[in-house]
Amino acid sequence: MREHPWLVPVLAWLLAITSSQNALAQYPPEANGYLPQVPSFPASGPAYGYQRTPFSNIGNSNAGYPVPISMQQPAPGLAPQDAAGTTSLADTMMPFPAISAFMPSFTQHKNEGGLWFSRKRNYNRKYFMQIDYLYTKTRKPHGAVGNESAPSYLRTLEATQNIPIIDVFLAFDDADPIVFTQFEGQIPPDRSVADNPVTSGGANLFNQVDASVIGHINGHGIRSKFGYVNDDGGGMVFTAWWNTKSKGVFDAKRDLARQRDTEAELFAALLDEITFTGNETDGPIGRELSDLQMLEPLLQNNVHNLRGLPLDDGTLQVFDNGQSAIGGVTAPYDLQFVLTMETESGGGSLSMFSAPLAKWGPISFRPIGGIRYQYIREDFNFFGQDSGLVYIPDMDGPIVGDIKAHSIANLVDDDMDGIVDNAGIIEVNPLLGMGGGQMGATTPLIDISRLQLFPTLYPITAFVDSKARSHLAGPEIGVQYGIDGNRFRLEGQTTFGVMANYERLTLNGDNIGMTTRPGNFIQPTTQNITPNSFNDIETHTHVSPMLETSLTVSAQLLQYVPVLRRIEALSAANFRFGYSFLFVGAVVAPEDSILWQGNPAIGLFPDINLERQDWTMSAWNFGLEWIY
Repeated sequence: MREHPWLVPVLAWLLAITSSQNALAQYPPEANGYLPQVPSFPASGPAYGYQRTPFSNIGNSNAGYPVPISMQQPAPGLAPQDAAGTTSLADTMMPFPAISAFMPSFTQHKNEGGLWFSRKRNYNRKYFMQIDYLYTKTRKPHGAVGNESAPSYLRTLEATQNIPIIDVFLAFDDADPIVFTQFEGQIPPDRSVADNPVTSGGANLFNQVDASVIGHINGHGIRSKFGYVNDDGGGMVFTAWWNTKSKGVFDAKRDLARQRDTEAELFAALLDEITFTGNETDGPIGRELSDLQMLEPLLQNNVHNLRGLPLDDGTLQVFDNGQSAIGGVTAPYDLQFVLTMETESGGGSLSMFSAPLAKWGPISFRPIGGIRYQYIREDFNFFGQDSGLVYIPDMDGPIVGDIKAHSIANLVDDDMDGIVDNAGIIEVNPLLGMGGGQMGATTPLIDISRLQLFPTLYPITAFVDSKARSHLAGPEIGVQYGIDGNRFRLEGQTTFGVMANYERLTLNGDNIGMTTRPGNFIQPTTQNITPNSFNDIETHTHVSPMLETSLTVSAQLLQYVPVLRRIEALSAANFRFGYSFLFVGAVVAPEDSILWQGNPAIGLFPDINLERQDWTMSAWNFGLEWIY
């Protein structure tokens, strides 16, 4: 089989390349007013020759040889002439009648089954419209939430107290090193692997998390296409799509036993209503301390071992290219620890595709190229709340600052006091032989001095908002491929582009610091109610690669569906089902572009630390197509 139309796209590219060159379709008149040898009609007959005709006499019937402007083709010098000035061109090479506006715009010579067929016709352009619903899955966030060089919460306690942290956990009677080794991850915690919220290898005690805990973000969108296809298989298509706002959330409370956090609002209200006046132990302060200790069940059940935020508080020093460090802290949050990632994207393209360059029966391949625009919006948010309380098991000696003691989170009421995984005490697991449960009756020691001195700061609410906006535009090229069956059509497309990427990153937040150290914060006043807030903005422009591929099957299925087949608009439509994947490289990642540092009292706030990652979106599509 041989087809001529494959020359069309090649010729189109050649014409585009040579478009800047001058092409003379007609020579200008000579200085003496004569045209250079234009066709004329001698009186002897329709012999074709060339004769110099005064330019001023063209179109004058009395000039002897009227020559229409349209007959002044081709230019002289292109055809051989004899001594008499006549040419030896065949009639089919002359301007008329071989070249005509009434000739067919499409010609094809094709061998089918051993017989040659010649087809000649004008274009019969077909238009199409497609509307698809998209079920999307956007990339999973990546990057540590917090400063990776800062110590864990356990190591923070060990460094600040200047004693081995195991001594703190073992400072009460009948204790056993197993508690500490479980927090350290030296032995597995008393909990099945399937539902273990452990991070960093040990039982959670305000551990750091990675943004990947948010997971992939599922959403919904719409895509529409409109275009046309010519008889030779070439055409044009306009595409527009939009992935609506969707978000993924990680709430550290999801790892708690369902019996916990049942009086959260009551506990928060009582905490807010506490006012501290007087200076004597037996005075109002002492009475209120007694009232708070009477609320021990509320405390033990409604402050939680959630997650921590590692920070550079101005003391962090990093050595050996990040291999070792000293200083830094991990701020604990015992009321709320929530990570949120919100995303939205959209775009459009205008593309032209040529006649098939290769075709084997129903299988065809054709090139496609055009321009594309894409918009990506991603917002990362951290939200944390801390009670401001320090609570430890009842033991000899003063309260040790920064310590929030918690039982191993095994979702079991080990001491059978009606509270699962108590806060402020270390529950004893009878199976481990640790004192037969006597710790369940221990009274937590509660430090309320910070609430007394800083009533407007605690409970402390901290947040960080990191927002990224990316606008991408540029050319794309690729290939379309398909199989045209009698009852269905399988079509696919793969395109690659290099796009200019203008990105804008904003960062703002409040109260990022070591939550158990009020001296690290600036106290709010009536003149400045958010003295610990911060913000930053950066813009950048660079180049990002893009790759998109899709595969779709379409067939007239609705004509077989009762009721729907009675609706003409639906019975004539093709049902579409497919999958697509979009990749954009080097896109700013808001969750990973944060320099985690915080000590507002010395002017240290989180800052932008630009990081880029690959952005991906996959989608299943369902829709309809109309061809007319």
